[in-house]
Formats: sequence, structure tokens, C-alpha cells
Amino acid sequence: MNEFFRNTLGFWGWLAVGLVPPAIFALYFLKLKRTRGINRDRRKLAAQRERLAGVLYGQ
Repeated sequence: MNEFFRNTLGFWGWLAVGLVPPAIFALYFLKLKRTRGINRDRRKLAAQRERLAGVLYGQ
């Protein structure tokens, strides 16, 4: 049975199959980092808008 699986794909095929899980893992954490940065920027912009509104409208 082991021989069957080894012969199904060539070297490059197994290399591609082996690279897929680490790529998914890396992309997940890159997206997570990007999302956290976006949320931080949104909070910062909201705070700036509130300060500006306070200055403009005397609140």
C-alpha cells in the first residue's frame, strides 16, 4: 500500500501537496494580522472623528 501512494505522484506533485498546509497556515496568520491592523486603524479614525466633532461643534 505504501508503494502505491509513493508512485501516485512524482517528486513535484508531492512537493506541492506538502507545501499546501504550511501555505494555508501562513495565509491564515497573515490575514489575522492584517485584520487586527485594520480594526486598530478603524478605532483610531473613530476617535479622531469624535475629537474633531467636539472641536467643530463645541462639545
